[in-house]
Amino acid sequence: MRMIDTLKVVLGVYTTLLGALTFMLANLMLLGMIFDNISELITTGVLCVGFALISMALLLYVFVRKPLFEARPRKRNGLVMLISFLGLTGLFVFAIITVYLVIFLNVFNVEYVALSLMMTGISLLPAAVLVKIHEGRITEYDMFFSAFIRSIGEHLAVLPNMIESLKPLLIAEHGKLRSLLQRVYARLLNRVDPRAAWGLFADESPSEMVTIRTHIFLDAVETGKDLGEAGALILDHVNELFRLRASYIQVFKTFEVTLYLMHLIVIILLMFVGGFINIFTSVIASFAGSIPSEYAGFLGLFNVSPQDVLLVTNLILLMTTIADTLAVYSVNPGSRYAIYHYLCIMLIITGSAVYTGSIVINGLISWILGPQGLGGVV
Repeated sequence: MRMIDTLKVVLGVYTTLLGALTFMLANLMLLGMIFDNISELITTGVLCVGFALISMALLLYVFVRKPLFEARPRKRNGLVMLISFLGLTGLFVFAIITVYLVIFLNVFNVEYVALSLMMTGISLLPAAVLVKIHEGRITEYDMFFSAFIRSIGEHLAVLPNMIESLKPLLIAEHGKLRSLLQRVYARLLNRVDPRAAWGLFADESPSEMVTIRTHIFLDAVETGKDLGEAGALILDHVNELFRLRASYIQVFKTFEVTLYLMHLIVIILLMFVGGFINIFTSVIASFAGSIPSEYAGFLGLFNVSPQDVLLVTNLILLMTTIADTLAVYSVNPGSRYAIYHYLCIMLIITGSAVYTGSIVINGLISWILGPQGLGGVV
């Protein structure tokens, strides 16, 4: 429980850091507008803030101890291989879109960038859905395994025959675990070594909890221990792990929802600041021609290119998206393939918010500056 309490503090520090660095970036952008030094923001603001957020996310990945969930089987099942293929395909699409944006200079167009992010997120959506199915299957295996292991222990304590003890359990309700038990029963009928048969059962699960407890139970069988007591002890241990996992998931879900909301607020704030800079510099530029020349030089300090503002804003949004994805994945209590799920959500949130924000800001600019606005740059 002390680990859970520490996790609450650490995740609170990350969300606080994200908010503080966002306001610092907004101030840097406004200072860059005043002192006409927007290029320095790329090196000082974007890179430093991005490095700080990504470093914090990596620290979470290294030091946070996550509950047992997914094993590393000797052979991956078909669903996991399909998740890997679809996830890598989505990342390949993301690489192609990025190269396209850079080569054709569409990185300065907010709507192109927003649509590209949404398209990448949608390309990762099949992998994201399959990851949740994979996690749900492992969770169901864990839930029914605790009851099964106690039952098989009690049967073996009375009838020390693996086949005869397993047979009546096949008609009990064990969810998706029943199909795996039926395969074990078929192997044992065909005189496959029990260690090999149950080892394949553990690999097919592919649950870390099922794998470790299965091997522990087999050790108890081979060493002649009291299998009824062994099953009861494993059940108690599994229930305790379930309780700790539930506490961890509760903290994680709170952090996940908070981070999504914080990420959305960061996007809205940065889009607003970028739009404000473009509006302000355009008003100053139109006003400079109607004042004496001795004051026009002072107003020239506010001459910031809209392309520079858009480039800095897009870089900030991209690095924040990567950092927040790493952060939520680093403390993820589920599958290691959940990176595709969280990246999909972050990209869709970012792309949708940026596209909506660009439409609102364009409308605001047109209302303030007239129908021509900024020439469609924002």
